[in-house]
Amino acid sequence: MRKVEIAERIAAATDLTKTKADEAVEAILATIKAGLQQGERVLLRGLGTFAVRAKRARMGRNPKTGAAAAIPPRRVVAFKAGQVFKQAVAGVPLPAVAPPPPSAQAPAERATPRASRATPVIPAAPAPPSPPVATGRPARRAARPTAPPPEPPSSRQAQPHPQAEASGPRRRTGTQAASRSRVDREHGASVPRRA
Repeated sequence: MRKVEIAERIAAATDLTKTKADEAVEAILATIKAGLQQGERVLLRGLGTFAVRAKRARMGRNPKTGAAAAIPPRRVVAFKAGQVFKQAVAGVPLPAVAPPPPSAQAPAERATPRASRATPVIPAAPAPPSPPVATGRPARRAARPTAPPPEPPSSRQAQPHPQAEASGPRRRTGTQAASRSRVDREHGASVPRRA
C-alpha cells in the first residue's frame, strides 16, 4: 500500500476530501520524521513504537570482492510492533474493552441506583479454531512422568549389625593379615597378637 492509497482510504472512511486526507497523512508522517530526527521515541498506541538506535562503527566486507570495508557509525530507525497490532495481523480476536470502574465514573452517574444502570451482558461469540501452523519443528511431546523421590533410609540401615559390637574391632584375616605381617617384618615393628 502506498501513501496515496492510505489517503484515499482515509477520505473514503471520513468526510474529508482526498486533498485534505493527503495533507493529513503528510502532516502525520512529517511529525513522526521530525520527532525521530530529534532522537525522540514516537509511540503510537495500538500500533507500535518508532525509535532511533545508534550503530557503532565496524569492519564489514564487500560481498562482491571480499575486500574489507569500514562501515561508519550511524543512526537507524527501528520499529517495534505493539501487542494489539501483532494480534490484529495474526488474526487473533482482540480482547473486549472493559467499561471503566464505578469510581472513575462522573458523580452524577454514581448518584443513580445501580439497578437502573445495569446493562445486560452479552457473551462474545467463540472464536473459530485456528488451523495448526506448520513451523518445521516436531510437535512437543507430553511431559515425562517424574521418578518418585528416593525413600528415606529405613531404621534397619541406620543401626549397626549386632554381632559387630559383640566381637569388638574387626580382625584381619587371610591376605590382609599376611600383608600386614610382611610390612611389620620389613620395618621391624612388632604387632601384639590378640587372643
